[in-house]
Amino acid sequence: MNKNKRSWFRRHKWMLILLGILVVVVFLVVGGGQRTTKKQFVTMDITRGNLSQTVTATGEINPVNTVSVGSQVSGTIEEIFVDYNSTVKQGDKLLTIEPSVLQASVDEAKASLESAQSQLTLAQNDYNRSKILYDEGYIARAEMEKSQSTYEQAVQSVKRMQSQYDRAVTNLGYATITSPVDGTVISRKVDKGQTVAASFQTPDLFEIAEDLTKMQIETSVSEADIGVIKTG
Repeated sequence: MNKNKRSWFRRHKWMLILLGILVVVVFLVVGGGQRTTKKQFVTMDITRGNLSQTVTATGEINPVNTVSVGSQVSGTIEEIFVDYNSTVKQGDKLLTIEPSVLQASVDEAKASLESAQSQLTLAQNDYNRSKILYDEGYIARAEMEKSQSTYEQAVQSVKRMQSQYDRAVTNLGYATITSPVDGTVISRKVDKGQTVAASFQTPDLFEIAEDLTKMQIETSVSEADIGVIKTG
């Protein structure tokens, strides 16, 4: 009997080895799966805490009040007297524009004004004579009224020429650009010799910050974020 058993084991030795290996593998798979699926819980006491919502944004730091200085007349820049970070007072000279063309306009307007004034003097004297002759009955009323109309037109002509002359003088004054406020030059956009064209819009020459000790942050914040912000 023992011989038969030993003989049977010898014949089925490899089958028994494979069966044992299969049992071990099944045991490891089943045991490992149970361990990985085991749930663990962590418990703690309920407490009250602080909940905060933070809004962040990026932007630029700029002066609170910045003044742009431009030119109302066209021409070539003759001289620049300030630069970046220059401290200026109200009325200080910033630059000058070459004034020859503007001066020619003043001279032309002055000549036209003087001519109109001469015509006014002549028309006034003629009207005074015509009025005297009409009062004495030497000329017709129509002739006197004609001299009166010529005189009134001469008065209006003088006013028109005076206005043109004043405008030309004012434009000549604009050839000198001065600071409108006290502050610091933070931007210079032109150079000496550059042509300034003020035909369609006023060109920007300088930017002056009134007070650099007062600054502000200019930024964009989402409406959804800024809507929940309150004082405190």
